[in-house]
Amino acid sequence: MREQEDHSVSPSDNLDPADVEKLEQRVSFLREEVKNKNKVVKLLIDQLRELIKDISMWQSPVTNKREIKQHRQLVLILYLIYQGHLRS
Repeated sequence: MREQEDHSVSPSDNLDPADVEKLEQRVSFLREEVKNKNKVVKLLIDQLRELIKDISMWQSPVTNKREIKQHRQLVLILYLIYQGHLRS
């Protein structure tokens, strides 16, 4: 098993204020990016829930071709995200 590296900074380290500012900006950017990606994932999960709900309610073959196409696209998008091929 890998040992975790300690990336903490002690107060005794000499840090350039410009470097600290850059790191703080990077942290802020990454937090915002994670927040946005979490919104996309939540939306996809909600759409998947709706798809599963719709499929479970089907009692006869769906005749609406547009609806079938949307469901296929959603399933493909979810599969690609699961496989890591698609980045939001």
